[in-house]
Amino acid sequence: MKPIDSLKYQDYFKNGKIRERGKLYKYLIEGQEYITNTGYLYEFYRDGTFKRIYHMDPYGVVLSCRVYLCGNEVWIEQNLVSIKTNHNSIQDYLSGEGFYERTYHSKVYNYSFKSDCNWLQKEGERVNGKKSKNWTIFNRDGSIKKIKNYNP
Repeated sequence: MKPIDSLKYQDYFKNGKIRERGKLYKYLIEGQEYITNTGYLYEFYRDGTFKRIYHMDPYGVVLSCRVYLCGNEVWIEQNLVSIKTNHNSIQDYLSGEGFYERTYHSKVYNYSFKSDCNWLQKEGERVNGKKSKNWTIFNRDGSIKKIKNYNP
């Protein structure tokens, strides 16, 4: 299925700095229009630094995401691991009905003001936004502090 139209866009804060920049695809399915983000979507803080960067497939599924603290320090990274669904077509997916499960590998960082650096605080999987399986929690020196199990 191919989009019938695409549009690059930018939205601005009142101070003139970019708030959001991305690309939209428009699909026409059985007379119904569907609009999704595609490619890279950039969100910014008022000072012009990154807030979030999403990488999406042509149908708006987030393949990866980076969330930033003010000052462009990475706070959260997520990468798509798998999708489970009972949808038989893109029409079923875009209608929003049925079973749809996304699993992401997540890394959460902590910023240390004392040493002025980021360090990996915890790492694990999220299924539809909820922690799942084993999450590893790290000390500042990178050693494992503990492993916590979350049942889906």
